[in-house]
This record gives sequence, structure tokens and C-alpha cells, in this order.
Amino acid sequence: MEKIDIVSKKKETLNKRSSISSDCSAETDSSEKTNPNVKNKASWGEIFMFTHVLIYVGIVYASYYYMNKNIHIILWMFYVAVPFIDMVFPQDTKNLTSAVSKEYEKDKRFLIPLYAFAFISTFTYIWGIYVFSTDEFSGILHRIMFLFSLSHFGALGEVVGHELLHRRETVHKIFGTLEYTKVLYSHFFIEHVKGHHKNVATPLDPASSSIGESLYEFLPKTVMGSYRSVWKYETKRLKKETNILIWFFKNRLVLFNIGHAAIVLVVTYYFGFLGLFFVLGYAFFGIFMLEAINYVEHYGLRRDKDENGIYEPVNIKHSWNAPQRYTNYLLFKLQRHSDHHANSYKPYQILDSFADSPSLIGGYTLAIITSYVPYVWFKVYSPLAKAAQEEKKIDQTDCEKASFRYYVIYSVLLTLFTIFFQF
Repeated sequence: MEKIDIVSKKKETLNKRSSISSDCSAETDSSEKTNPNVKNKASWGEIFMFTHVLIYVGIVYASYYYMNKNIHIILWMFYVAVPFIDMVFPQDTKNLTSAVSKEYEKDKRFLIPLYAFAFISTFTYIWGIYVFSTDEFSGILHRIMFLFSLSHFGALGEVVGHELLHRRETVHKIFGTLEYTKVLYSHFFIEHVKGHHKNVATPLDPASSSIGESLYEFLPKTVMGSYRSVWKYETKRLKKETNILIWFFKNRLVLFNIGHAAIVLVVTYYFGFLGLFFVLGYAFFGIFMLEAINYVEHYGLRRDKDENGIYEPVNIKHSWNAPQRYTNYLLFKLQRHSDHHANSYKPYQILDSFADSPSLIGGYTLAIITSYVPYVWFKVYSPLAKAAQEEKKIDQTDCEKASFRYYVIYSVLLTLFTIFFQF
């Protein structure tokens, strides 16, 4: 009887998702039926919108060679300019019709922005190792600012990697995992797919943050928890293997870390201590920003248990979403996170927005930098998380004011820093 109840509950949840999706696109579907000449194929302009992230790479190179290596202007662009553009642009809540969605899903051209950034960011990573190790900088602070600024492309690479590792084809999974290899975090592939998507919004998931838990409390928990989770998964997968040597070389966590050690040794051999400093620093900042995104995506949201102690199925209310248009293009619609968890193999170009999903104040970039200051984060998002968990509507005015005040203050400080703090 329990199994029958569980199956019926899952069917009921799926039906609810379908009805929500249908409601979101009902208006466009009806217009499509009355106009058989509607074009369902994506234009090159729509695909090009997801490549504008490459502009920031160009800015880094230009600022390095023509602004005395002061590439920290990129921090101003990500944390000041991007949220401002999000405030100015209309929100992105429109969903594709079912017919258009099918065409977009089959359109391989949407892979072009992903692989373009993956290859260019990898080149930039290698370039960063080289110039960091061989060029003169004004001091250690200059080097750290260079490293922190450049590592934001590692974080963007992780967004691309996340998209690719969810594809069904093995070749995409391989290239997706390589994006995490650059930050020495390849096991994320296993933990994210086998662990996070199964246990999201429960205490079993190290990547789901609890209400009242700061980013700095969350970070060690999620990093260590992900390693433990993958170790348990690989041990279970190989439990029938009795040959210890074969077991060792079939364990992917072991193999990943051998690969990481090889990268560190090769870079250290050819580029010395500074090369080692770059690789480890790039990994540290890359992992920090990756887990900050995880922290934001599910903060304070929890799945309920039934009377049998079984967690309810994942639904659209277990992830934070953001309808900011510009950041949606910048992050390959990662902000439509509820639909991603409901349909993990759905490519970024056809993810849906749901009005009933919990919504962040501002896009992911504003939320991430807000999470760096726990006092402000709790003031803005703890009331919203509590209301979302209890499925209540609250007056968000105070939360929005606190978020805007914080944006204004750090924007002024970061602007002054960018203008006057030149190395």
C-alpha cells in the first residue's frame, strides 16, 4: 500500500507540474494554433544573446595589456553593472510554446555558446597561469586581485559545465566535467547528479543550505559533505570488486584526485611556485563561488516528510528562481532553477519560468554578493524563505529596501575602489 501511495503522489505531483507548465504557455499556445505560419526555429540573434559573456573576456585582456594589469574592473561589471542592467531591463518570464520548445530542444546551435565559452575560458586559464608566473606585478595584493578577478571566469565555466554534464551524451558530460577539473573539483559531476538532484532540499543534501545558516558555515559543510557523499557512492558501486588494485583504479574519486595532483605537479614543474599559487588560488575562489551559488539556490527551502518518513517529490517550490533577463543570458538560464530540478535533462534554452516558485530579489549576481555579508543576507532572505516554506504571501517591501540599500552602498564602494585603486 505504501508503494502505491508513493506512486500516486508522484503522479499527482507530475500532473501539477504539467498543469503549471500548461498554464504558463496557454496564451501563446492558443495564438500559435490560430497562426500556422509561426516560425518555430530559433534565430541566430537569439543564440547570439548567450555569447555576450565573451565580451567580458575581451575586457579582461584589454585591461591587462592597456590598463597596467588592472583587470579588477571586471568585478565592477559583474557586481555593479550587471545588477543595474537587470533593474532596467524588463523581467524574463515568458515561456516557449510546446511546439517551439520541441524545435529549440533539437537545435544543436545552442551548443555553440556553451563550447565557445568553454574553450575560450580554458585558454584564459592557461594564459592566466603563464602571465601570473612570468610577468611582473606590483605586489602580492595585485596578484591576489588578478587571481580573484580571473577566477570569476572559472565560476562561469562551472555554469557551462553544469549545463553540459546534464546532457545525455557522454561527450558533453566529459567536457562538462573538465570545467570542474580546472578548479580541482571534478567529483562535483557525481555528487551533483547522483546526490544533489536526489536529496535536494533535505538535510541529506550537503549542497542545500538551511535557514539561519551563513555562507561561511555552509561552505565547509558542503565541501566536505560532497567528498563524503561521492566516496560512499563509489564504495557502494564497487562493493563487489575484491581486487584492491582494480578497485583503486575504478574508483572515480581516486582517479579525479590523481588527475588533480598531476595538474598541480605539471604546473609547478614548468611554472614554479607562482604557477602552483595560481592553480590553488583559482581553485579556491572557483569552489567558493560555485558553492555560493548552491547556497543561494536552495536557501531555507525544505521538502516535507509524510507519515511514513518519506520526503515529498521535488517540485517547483524547492528552488529559488530569478526572472532578471540579462543575468538569464549571462548564466544560461540557470536562474530558472525550479524547472531544472523538475526536468534535469532539459537544455537551458527551453527551461520554463513559474510564477509560483520562490523568487529572489534581483538576479543571481546580486544574491551572491549579498550572501557574502550574512547580516544583510538574513535580513533580506530569511523572512522570504520562511514565507516560501510556509507557502504564505508576505509584504516584501522591507526586504526589497534592505537589498537595494546594500546594492547602493557596495556599488559606491566598489566604484571608488575601481577608479582610485590602481596598481
